[in-house]
Amino acid sequence: MKRHLHLAGKSVYYLLGAKLLLVAVVMVALSRFMPWLENNPQRVSAWLTQKAGRPVHFDALQAQWTRSGPLLKLKNMTVGPTGNPLRVGDAELLVSQYSGWWPGRRFTELRIRGVEITLERSVAGDWRVHGLPGPTTEDPFTTLERLGELQVINGKLRVLAPSLGVDVYAPHVDVRTQVNGDMLRVGMRAWLEKSKQPIDAVMRFDRKKGDGQVYVGGKSLDLSGQASALKFAGIAITDGRGLGQAWLTVKNRFVTGVQSNVDFSNVRLQSLASHAAPKSMKVDRLKGQTFFNRNADKWSLQIPELSIQSQGETQTLKGLQINNGDSMYVAVDRIHLKLVAAFADLTDRLPPDFHQWLSRAAPEGSLDDIVLRRNASGRVQFDADANHLSVNPVGSAPGIRGVSGRVRGDEAGVRIALSSQSEWTFDWPAGFGVPHQFTPEGTVVLWRDGNGIRVGTSSLSLRGPDASVEARGGMYWQGDGTHPQIDIAAELTAPAQVTKAQGFWVHNTMSKEAIHWLNTALLGGTVERAQIVISGDLDEWPMDKHNGRFEVLADVRDFRMKFHPEWPEVAGNHAVLQFVGNSMHITSDGSISGIKLSKASADIEHLGLPVLVIHGEGSGDAKQFLELIRTSPLQKEFGEHTDPLIVTGPASARVDLTLPLHNDAPFELDGQVDLKGVQTKHQTYALAFDQVRGTGRFGRGGFKADDLAVMHEGQPGKLSLRVGSGVRNSQNAFESDLKVNATVRSLIARVPNLNWMAPHVEGRSDWTASVAIPVGSDAQAVTELELRSNLVGTALNLPAPFNKSASVGLPTTVRIPLSMDGRGDVQVTLGKLANVRARTTGANIGVAVMLGGAAAATPPARGVSINGAVPAMDALAWMAILDGSSGANTAMSIDRLDVQADRILLGDTALPGARLRLTPLRDGNQVDVSGSALQGTLHIGSARNAPIVGRFDRVRVAMPKFTGASPTSGASRTNALVSDPRKLPPLDLEIKSLMLGKTEFNGVRLKTSQVAAGTLIDRFSATAAQTQLEATGSWFGDASQSRTALKLKVDTRNLGKLVSAMGAADQVSKGRGTFSADVAWPSSPMDLQTSKLSGKIAVDMRQGSLVKVEPGVGRVIGLFSVARLPRRLTLDFSDFFAEGFAFDSVNGDIRFESGFAKTDDFSIKGPSADINIRGTANLETQTFDQTIDVYPKAGNMLTVAGAVAGGPIGAAIGAVAGQILKKPLGQMAAKTYRVTGPWSDPHVETIDKNGKRK
Repeated sequence: MKRHLHLAGKSVYYLLGAKLLLVAVVMVALSRFMPWLENNPQRVSAWLTQKAGRPVHFDALQAQWTRSGPLLKLKNMTVGPTGNPLRVGDAELLVSQYSGWWPGRRFTELRIRGVEITLERSVAGDWRVHGLPGPTTEDPFTTLERLGELQVINGKLRVLAPSLGVDVYAPHVDVRTQVNGDMLRVGMRAWLEKSKQPIDAVMRFDRKKGDGQVYVGGKSLDLSGQASALKFAGIAITDGRGLGQAWLTVKNRFVTGVQSNVDFSNVRLQSLASHAAPKSMKVDRLKGQTFFNRNADKWSLQIPELSIQSQGETQTLKGLQINNGDSMYVAVDRIHLKLVAAFADLTDRLPPDFHQWLSRAAPEGSLDDIVLRRNASGRVQFDADANHLSVNPVGSAPGIRGVSGRVRGDEAGVRIALSSQSEWTFDWPAGFGVPHQFTPEGTVVLWRDGNGIRVGTSSLSLRGPDASVEARGGMYWQGDGTHPQIDIAAELTAPAQVTKAQGFWVHNTMSKEAIHWLNTALLGGTVERAQIVISGDLDEWPMDKHNGRFEVLADVRDFRMKFHPEWPEVAGNHAVLQFVGNSMHITSDGSISGIKLSKASADIEHLGLPVLVIHGEGSGDAKQFLELIRTSPLQKEFGEHTDPLIVTGPASARVDLTLPLHNDAPFELDGQVDLKGVQTKHQTYALAFDQVRGTGRFGRGGFKADDLAVMHEGQPGKLSLRVGSGVRNSQNAFESDLKVNATVRSLIARVPNLNWMAPHVEGRSDWTASVAIPVGSDAQAVTELELRSNLVGTALNLPAPFNKSASVGLPTTVRIPLSMDGRGDVQVTLGKLANVRARTTGANIGVAVMLGGAAAATPPARGVSINGAVPAMDALAWMAILDGSSGANTAMSIDRLDVQADRILLGDTALPGARLRLTPLRDGNQVDVSGSALQGTLHIGSARNAPIVGRFDRVRVAMPKFTGASPTSGASRTNALVSDPRKLPPLDLEIKSLMLGKTEFNGVRLKTSQVAAGTLIDRFSATAAQTQLEATGSWFGDASQSRTALKLKVDTRNLGKLVSAMGAADQVSKGRGTFSADVAWPSSPMDLQTSKLSGKIAVDMRQGSLVKVEPGVGRVIGLFSVARLPRRLTLDFSDFFAEGFAFDSVNGDIRFESGFAKTDDFSIKGPSADINIRGTANLETQTFDQTIDVYPKAGNMLTVAGAVAGGPIGAAIGAVAGQILKKPLGQMAAKTYRVTGPWSDPHVETIDKNGKRK
């Protein structure tokens, strides 16, 4: 066996060698045969004609030997009949002497170079080849099939499928075709434009049946630069590398099946749509298999697995089956919306607006376990699980993230049952501005309605940290590009904080100013209930023109609102917030600055152009309203007027505030305040009002309150206040009027310049006080307070000429400056009596007084200047007052005085007119007095306790007319002006000639001194009519309580002459003796009240007579009379007797004690009779209780008659004398009389010796 095998091997070896040798010999022969072929082209044409079975012609032949065999280059080759040949053109014919022996290979190959072939798909779906040699209506492969294998070298290929959008161009294609009867076999390698890697294609096709198989692909394909070829639906593949293979099944020249297998990396997809910026997408890896089958009008697509990795996510489709037959089934494990959206954003098949929305919305999330079924009846069912579906907000449209649930749908609509385990994030920057988280529960349904789509829910619960609501209703998109219609009602299901509403304002319909106000105004509160209703076309949003309804109604507990940053907050138990259309309305109870609000509301009519309108009504304590002003913008308007106020008491107010929020326009204010018994105090002016009642109106520009009822110092009055726009005179910024019954002291207390007057005024009068501050006044401006009164009810206890009783009127005007720096003059006009101007400069006060009707001059820098003329002036009292006031204010010294007085008053004594002029000296002031009754000088020293030194040449004084009564109240008060003995300066007065009535006193001297207890009367002396007067005494105490003590001795040698000189002529004749008095009274020396007199008076007179004794008790009635006692002390006995009574002596003491004048031993002895008087006179009730004994002397009855009638013992003698003088004195015996009753009409009774009245 081995031997046979060995022999066989050798045989094959030798046979192969022989064959190779033969081939070599043939090759050598053929190589030498090439020139012959070139020289015999007709032989070649005949050979080719025989081989093709058809005429073959060419213009020229070039032959050459190649390693594969002989190569014949034929120029302008044609195959076929001369009339209609197949024009091949330049071609090459290769005789494959080696490879032609291999199975499936031909010995000849026809090569065509540079042919442009077009493979085109018709609309019907069949394919045609264009560009091969020959008519387009005849199959070229039939003509050329016997020439061997057909090759296209360096050809061009274009694949067109217009209906599919395919246009592929390969500038370099190599094709090999073999035709075996009806079977066509094609192999191709093509290089697409700008591609370095070729694509291989293999086809086996039955030309008769039109059936076959095609393979196209490559294991290392480069897709870069193939955008023009690789595009579909507006998406082009611009880059990518990897495996791409497709197997196509063709039947009857239609593709009936496609199987693909791809595995590409770094694939970039480019959008072909026109964009401002090119859009592209990178696919990191694309791997999968697809099966497509088509049969008649049915097709199916199966994707066992398709994996797309992009943007960090992997999209995997498994088991996808789609068909368009009677039934369809699609099953997908998961679809990532992010990738789907990315692909969709690249296509040009979607509307531009949707592209813009899609690119910005960036949908995310996935649909899992997707199943789509369609049965033979056309019913469609769709099921999927939605997981975290999200879209970003775009423009005015909201976005949402985290939507999860079970999705079910059919051909009519889709329903999603939301997962209660999911959490939504609703993001609407254009609307709410901030995202909100919700946990949903419920079902949402979407269905088609006509050309539009509806979305609705019967119950959708959304629970969130900011708010939890339950909604029902839906929306309808009409499909015409407009906004949808909406019908939704929602209700709050859990309490929420009102401050969380900041996240729910609709920013795209509300102005920034309105939102800012709401965010800053709503400080706190709990929303207990809230309802929302939206119904209408959103094209008409916010539906504020009766074209729909948008309303939000919320009840808020523990509400807090601050409607303006500069206003206090409103705090209440309950509030209602209402938004209707584009308007807002808030009502609340509660309080502001402690003021209880009965009504409070805040309204914005148009939230786009917001104007806030605040209305409030409340009541409380007035101090709370004042605090509201001080803590609000009203402080800027009224602060300067309200800062000094302290108020308390019940009040109520209404306020309407209009505050533009959309521009810088100032706020408008209209309000009313009702005062219901308020106590008010002005700290600056120390004004206090009680029970203030009335109404005031105020606005941003001012305040007006007319005729407020007030109580001032217990008296009713009327107060009017006007500020800004409330003034009556547009030139003024402030006006005030006060009508009140007030004391002058309370007014003077407010004017330091006049405080020295306070002790000298009393009573009340009706006053009108007016203040007007001009517009534009500042701290440098001087504004006056004007006070007007007729002073009826006010007494001026000032020296003449300013003394006035309360019942007398005196038109008075006081103007007080109200400048902040104290500038300006205080001006006082007292009728035509005087004009006064006072000015304060630092610590200095200057006062100018013009007496009479002329205007006062400019006040001096310091001190008092007095000028003018007056009917009367009490100069001594004025010096005491001004000297007393200068003790408290050294600026109140008189620096100038030039006054003409018609009368000069010294207490109750009046002197004829004189001129008073003051000259300042280094050590004080000198007052020169010149007049017919008064001539001299007064020196008033400036040193402490310096005496007032007076040196007068003459002083003429009328004799005082004593009435016997106590000093009148007016006189008492006037004398009381010199009221404090401790402040009376020392006096050193000398008068050369003092005319007291008709009596001239010479060498009058008065000297006083000051001690700690008061004033000592060191000496008073005077000489007149053979009479010498000497007195000493004291005045101790203070202004509230003082006591005067006086020791007086009168020594006269002619009593009759002294009495006549003092105005009682022919009353007393002759007489000599002494009067001495040691008395005291509890008052000033000028305020002698006999009812309070204590001490005694001693009388010792000799050798005189009383003349003109007349019958009747009235002649002697005044001995103990209070009204006539001063006359007795001044030796005025002119009314004792009419006919006269000679006396040898008048002796006795009269004691004063406890309001009684008593005597036990007063006797009058004369030649005719002796009279003894004992008893009392009541100085308070002016009554008698006296006993008079009359002892006639028989030797001289006339003398007795005179004695009986004229004794100086008392008023009772007059009554007794009236009885005696009716009878002859000789018939009389000793008698005793009892005198009782009033002084004016005493009762006289005769007492017998047994004491019985007769």
